[in-house]
Amino acid sequence: MDDFQRGDDDGLTYSNVRNLRAGLSVKPGDTIVVGNEDAEPGVAEVVEVGENRFLLVQVFPGSVEEHRERLRSGDP
Repeated sequence: MDDFQRGDDDGLTYSNVRNLRAGLSVKPGDTIVVGNEDAEPGVAEVVEVGENRFLLVQVFPGSVEEHRERLRSGDP
């Protein structure tokens, strides 16, 4: 994903579905790992997948390890 450190006024982060790992598809409510080469990975909930291929996520504070259970269960 793009720079997930930057969010909008609601604290949500925009990206593009082309930034997803090949073969991965997501829907609102899914919990995913996000990051880029300049940042530590994080965990986010998919809020919206738009018609024009944008992706809107809510990044959770903390490390991937802190949210490991969230990833296993799929619960936001």
